[in-house]
Amino acid sequence: APDPAVPARDALLDAPRITALLGERLTGTAATGERVNAKYRVGESLRVAYRLETSAGTQTVAGRTFPGRSARAFRRAADGAIPIDGMPPVLHVPELDAVFWTFPNDRRLARLGLLAGGPALDRLVGGAGVRTRLVAYAPERAATAECRGADDRVLAYLKLHWDAAERERARAEEAFAAVGDRHPRLRVPRVLAASAA
Repeated sequence: APDPAVPARDALLDAPRITALLGERLTGTAATGERVNAKYRVGESLRVAYRLETSAGTQTVAGRTFPGRSARAFRRAADGAIPIDGMPPVLHVPELDAVFWTFPNDRRLARLGLLAGGPALDRLVGGAGVRTRLVAYAPERAATAECRGADDRVLAYLKLHWDAAERERARAEEAFAAVGDRHPRLRVPRVLAASAA
């Protein structure tokens, strides 16, 4: 049934339509791709994430509906956005009353730039020249990346949270303490490091 509070719901979930539209707006040519995440709150909003195959390469884009206020949300988002390889860091799609963020821009996850690498990531993971690959992304909530060292070996997984980092760190440490690292059939990851920042 239609949702008067989110009238563009069905259009925003239509992967071929949205990937083509986003490709046009980002690079000037249609893209293909897939929806990798969706969070729908009936009567409130819809958040989506798409992995696009564009003429400029693979790009992750997250969008959110702002019924009746997307222009204002776009202006606010554009003020602090980080440019991405010549592509718009934030897109306004007024016909869908939606705003889209080009990764690593995100409405709430301000530290996604950490995944680009550098000294802060190296210190956190405990390696030098750490490279990342995004493996899971829930816009405005969390992003998980695989961290690889210079020898291309996986060193760790890094998860950035908007508001649940301490709770998840505590749960992971409890699970590791309960199972340990010598169980014959079950492996539980150990928390290597955590940063509230």
